Amino acid sequence: MIRSLASRLALGGIALALGFVLASPERCAAQDKKLKLAFSDKSDGTNLKTDLTLRPNQTQPVYLYVRNAGDQAEEATVELRAGGDAIDGGTVKVSAAPGKATRVGFGKPPVAPPGTPAAKEPVLTPLTGAFDIRLLSGTAVLDEAKIAVARPNEYVEVTAIEFDPREQNNKRNRLTVRLKAKDTFTGPRARVELVLRPERIPGLAANQKKEGSYASYLNGPGSEVTLVAENLKFQGGDDRRNGLVTLSIDGYERAFTFNTTFPQGNTPSTPARIIQPVLGLDAPKFAVPSATFKIGVEVDNAPPGTVAEFGIDRDGDGKFDDGEIVKFVGDRKESLLINLFGPAGALLLKADVRDWTADLDLTEVYGPRALRLRLLDKQGEPVQVRDSGEDKLVTEVARTLTLDATRPEDIKFVDFPKKLERGSLIPVKATAIDPESGIRSAVFFSGKPTPDGKIPDNAVVVDGKQIDAKSQTWRANMPLPTDQVSTYEVSVRFTNGAGLTATETVRIQLVDPDGGKTTPGGDKIAANKLSSIEGTVVEGNRAQPNVEVILKDADGKVVKATTTTDAAGKFIFKDVAPGAYRVASSKSTAKTKGETAVTVGEAQKKTGVEVKLTR
Repeated sequence: MIRSLASRLALGGIALALGFVLASPERCAAQDKKLKLAFSDKSDGTNLKTDLTLRPNQTQPVYLYVRNAGDQAEEATVELRAGGDAIDGGTVKVSAAPGKATRVGFGKPPVAPPGTPAAKEPVLTPLTGAFDIRLLSGTAVLDEAKIAVARPNEYVEVTAIEFDPREQNNKRNRLTVRLKAKDTFTGPRARVELVLRPERIPGLAANQKKEGSYASYLNGPGSEVTLVAENLKFQGGDDRRNGLVTLSIDGYERAFTFNTTFPQGNTPSTPARIIQPVLGLDAPKFAVPSATFKIGVEVDNAPPGTVAEFGIDRDGDGKFDDGEIVKFVGDRKESLLINLFGPAGALLLKADVRDWTADLDLTEVYGPRALRLRLLDKQGEPVQVRDSGEDKLVTEVARTLTLDATRPEDIKFVDFPKKLERGSLIPVKATAIDPESGIRSAVFFSGKPTPDGKIPDNAVVVDGKQIDAKSQTWRANMPLPTDQVSTYEVSVRFTNGAGLTATETVRIQLVDPDGGKTTPGGDKIAANKLSSIEGTVVEGNRAQPNVEVILKDADGKVVKATTTTDAAGKFIFKDVAPGAYRVASSKSTAKTKGETAVTVGEAQKKTGVEVKLTR
């Protein structure tokens, strides 16, 4: 079941308890005391501050002091508390010398049992509940610490950001970001990273090779770094060359977000920083039902007093009931970890800051389910936000999650020959259906699965390509063995959108060659009569590299062979039987396609074929 709203809010209260601590009546009655708490990141007592601010996701040594402004020594007690209770070992008596700041230590760490290996790093213990530090005189509260977690924009600034499509030093499509550590920067060096996600930038080509410097470190106040992503590759038309670019700092994702345009041509663009509320859901489109299902909830720039509300229509009735709603207060989940025995008597503190997660029990839930994320004001009304996935202004972020527990069904090999000459290349084709989450991929491999259902280690594996979305037909060219076995097994494994698989195996009889040759399209012909077809795929006046080209029969119904254009947009079909054909290609992302008729004679090298892609 989904955690109750009350329990989630309780957890949120724990996570957000690193904020300011309210003074008690006893403290108000003791304002005439001259003892105060102070903190420093230095062991020599310099750089003392009255407030304690931690950077996110960094283990920081904090030196605790009691400052005595009086003219005589004072006795006091320092108490570290979590959830209103004193931390074990976190209470110590202090004799504060007059006119000085006296450092507070919590003794030596417990001695490990003999034979226990020494820890490479100090062990930090998570705290439960609100954390505060009190300075006591008896039961009177003389002072209390104010604990806060800094946001990266409080100690780091972006001084410049630009996208330049022009070619310089054999590099083009360059995104440059310059960052500087502010004077408020304290603690260890900060890792900064440029993050470009294709799902946030629809025109950005996925899985492309990274070039440039995507990450670096700021080493102290005033230090500067430059991050560069260059030779970025895009797909689709001009209307898809924009999206959201983010910076991660100290592991704090989306510390800065920029609405970025990636123009073509010779005019650079300046991305604009987004400071309005941004919401996002890190959820798959398809998944297997699970008792421990997690959905990431991303909240950025939430105004004070607002609450993020996540809902899932678990029962599919078109409504979001109370039991289907989880609420989160603040941009991130915050929790504190501590070690009382840091170097030179320091406290080791770490503020762990992470995106929110909705923990769901989705067992025995099947089919599509609506997801919703909203930001509510103090009156419970939705606030306008930017949808990070769609890059548009909305009052709710809406997604659909389809839960599928069934494997692909009705697997069949299509047009599979019963006999084939050894050493041939066979175009295998197979179909399958999956009404719930669809077919995501298909692979063909030699042999059959092992008893535990895995693909054999020595199998020839070829990724299938979808050639017909309606009938879910996939194909691949499989090389067959040249040894003397008389039969050969070929298998296909389909994977659906939820990641579930199903496999089917067929057997083919191999025959000895008889002086002729079988073409990739299955035509039997004498080797000296085979021909070739060469050409180029273009879109406008630009050659198109790495696009699929299909050789079909004259009617365009039967696929004879496939290939892919090279870096110059050129293709070649070898060992083609004489006859009439159609050569076709397409780009689904740009929604362009083209086809041209070709006739080739015996032993002819047909060149200059051009396939033009248009909408």
